[in-house]
Amino acid sequence: DLDETLILEEASVNEAFLAACRIAEERYGLRPKALTQAVRKHAKRLWRSYPTYEECMALGISSWEGLHARFEGDLPLLKALRSIAPGYRLEAWTRALAEHGVHDHTLAQELAEAFIRERSARYTPFPDAKPVLQELKERYSLALVTNGPPDLQREKLRASGLEPFFTLVVISGELGIGKPDPKIFEHTLEELKVQAHEAVMVGNSLERDVVGGKRAGLKAVWVRRSSLEDENLKGIHPALMPDATISTLSELPRVLAELCGKA
Repeated sequence: DLDETLILEEASVNEAFLAACRIAEERYGLRPKALTQAVRKHAKRLWRSYPTYEECMALGISSWEGLHARFEGDLPLLKALRSIAPGYRLEAWTRALAEHGVHDHTLAQELAEAFIRERSARYTPFPDAKPVLQELKERYSLALVTNGPPDLQREKLRASGLEPFFTLVVISGELGIGKPDPKIFEHTLEELKVQAHEAVMVGNSLERDVVGGKRAGLKAVWVRRSSLEDENLKGIHPALMPDATISTLSELPRVLAELCGKA
C-alpha cells in the first residue's frame, strides 16, 4: 500500500490546505485552520452530490484528491471527473470563503490553484520507507497496490523516490477496480506470476489492505502507525485477521521472514 503506509497523506494534505489558506489570512484576516475545516467540509458535501460518488468510493478516490488531481486516463470515470473537477474546485473554495463572509471569486480561484501547488510539493515518504524497501527489494519481488487517481499516485511515487523499488504498480484508477475487492489482488498476483499463498499484503487499512488481501488468499501485515490509525480488530472474522501487526516498517523484514518461513 502507498498512502499512510509508505507516504504521509493526511498530514501532508492538511499542511497543503493550511498553506493555501494563509493567502486568505493575508487578504482578509481569515484563520487558516477554520478555513481549512470549511473547505474540507464543503468539498466533501459537493463530492457526495455527484453521480460519480459511488464509483469514486469503490476506487478510493477522495474529495481532497478531487481538489488537485488531473484525472488522466481512459476510464469513463476519469473522463467524467476531468469534466467535473474545475467547477468542483472553484465551488468548494467559493462556499468555504462565503461561510466566512468573503465573496471573492478571484480569490477562490487563486486558492484552488494554490492548493494544487502546495499539495504537489508535499509527497513525503515516512522515514522508514526507503531503507526497508531497499532491504526487501534484495529478497522479494515488490508490487505496489494502491487506490486513487493514476496521475496523483504515480506523481507521489516519482517525487518521493520510491518508484524504482517496485516491479509492478497497480492503481485502482487505472484498473477500474479498487481495494478491498479481491480482483485487484488477483490481478496483481497474475501479473507477478505468483500464487496467493506466496504473497503478503502490507498496509495501514484493516478493511482495504488486510481484509481485502486475506479474502484474496494472501497473508497480510497490518501497519498500525498509532498516531494515524484508529481502526480496531473488533468484529473482524478470525479468518480475516492480520497475520502480523507492526507499528513501523522497520519491523517488516523480520516479520516477512517469519511468514515466509512458515509458508
